[in-house]
Amino acid sequence: MTTTTYGSATRQSAGINHRVDDARRQAIECARIADMARGKDIMVLDLSDIHPEYDFFVIATVNSMRQMGAIDHDLREGLRSQGRKVLATEGENTEWMVVD
Repeated sequence: MTTTTYGSATRQSAGINHRVDDARRQAIECARIADMARGKDIMVLDLSDIHPEYDFFVIATVNSMRQMGAIDHDLREGLRSQGRKVLATEGENTEWMVVD
């Protein structure tokens, strides 16, 4: 077993690959949901080797706050159908939004 330290956080490789693979599948599914809701410029950023807490960021551009709300709703429904849930949301009713 390999142990890698990033600052004060320590990761052990035995469970990392499975967790990162699961996170990758979830990020791709979130990108697919954003695409189906007509999000643009969708990117999935792999941060798994850079940051000990965040594995992936999914970024999408929208044309309106209404479209952003629709993507938020569709993400919540998609995650719920997989037995998951949104942990937190920031930036509602603004020009940006972060959904965790």
